[in-house]
Amino acid sequence: MNLAVLVSGGRTGSDFFQSLLDGHKEILSFPGIFYFDKFLIELKIKKIDPANLFIKMNERFFDSRLDIIERHNQLGENKKEYYTVNKKKFINKFNKLYSKVNSKYDLLKILHQAYAYAKGEKLKSKKLIFLHIHHWYRLKYLSDLNYTLFYTLRDPLVNLSSAFNNWTNSNHSKSFSYDGLCFYYDRIVNGIEYCRNFKKDDFYIIKLEDIHKNNKNLINNFCKLFKLTNDKCLYLSTFHNKKWWGDIISKRYLNGINKNYKSKIYYNFFFDYDLNYLNSKMNKIYTNYYNKKKYKNIIYSYRPLKMELLLLKNDIIKFNFFFIFKFFFFFIKRYLFLN
Repeated sequence: MNLAVLVSGGRTGSDFFQSLLDGHKEILSFPGIFYFDKFLIELKIKKIDPANLFIKMNERFFDSRLDIIERHNQLGENKKEYYTVNKKKFINKFNKLYSKVNSKYDLLKILHQAYAYAKGEKLKSKKLIFLHIHHWYRLKYLSDLNYTLFYTLRDPLVNLSSAFNNWTNSNHSKSFSYDGLCFYYDRIVNGIEYCRNFKKDDFYIIKLEDIHKNNKNLINNFCKLFKLTNDKCLYLSTFHNKKWWGDIISKRYLNGINKNYKSKIYYNFFFDYDLNYLNSKMNKIYTNYYNKKKYKNIIYSYRPLKMELLLLKNDIIKFNFFFIFKFFFFFIKRYLFLN
């Protein structure tokens, strides 16, 4: 059975792409991100059987009402549906298969099989395990596995400004901190390179723009790669076959594939200097994205960026002196990452 691994380049539609694969009779997948590395670490440390540990770490997979941020508590046309998965069925099936585990891959496989069985899916038709791990650094725990890597991408300035706008205004998670912003800059500029350090072959880029505007070709190529049936469910955004409206961070309901999709850059989060500086750092990777506007070269590349100063302003107003100190540390760290 083939293994596909998905890494996200930020707010780039990784969950959206995964939602299109939901319900396909030949694909094994959990309804969201699974941190396989964390699971392996906990399994080694704690004296608990794998099935119960999996449930404990992923309760939202068994009762989607717990997954508020991803809006799995608001599924279906009426936004009132949810799903549940029988834990006893999962445990019983897992225990029956566990005797066949001889490797890390075997463990990953039977976790997916037991979950699919508990959902009521048939296992004989399955050809592909689709694993969403989200962050590139989690790939190091998969180094001994044979897998195909997918990386979701988006116009970098849209990606960055969208993330900053959504996360700093979110009431459902921590706002962007200096370290979070520093990580995001690094992720956008260096993410592909980091992934290639782990996987030079069988590595594919998926653009969010293509998921919307070129979805037939994208899905067709994906199916050909793994010899999958090009089913109509691949054009519907669902989890457990129930319509998904996107996560709560975006603050609006997203209705699946949008042929009229348009990118939006929040220019109020950038100085002209920022655009020039970030564009120069991103050009080496994002060669397929625009470079429509030319900016004059500015010598001093060590200036704080506007997003950093907006966070600093907020901390000064709140008298968060410790975070003001963090500003200088992560400003230097960001500069070193990008230069």
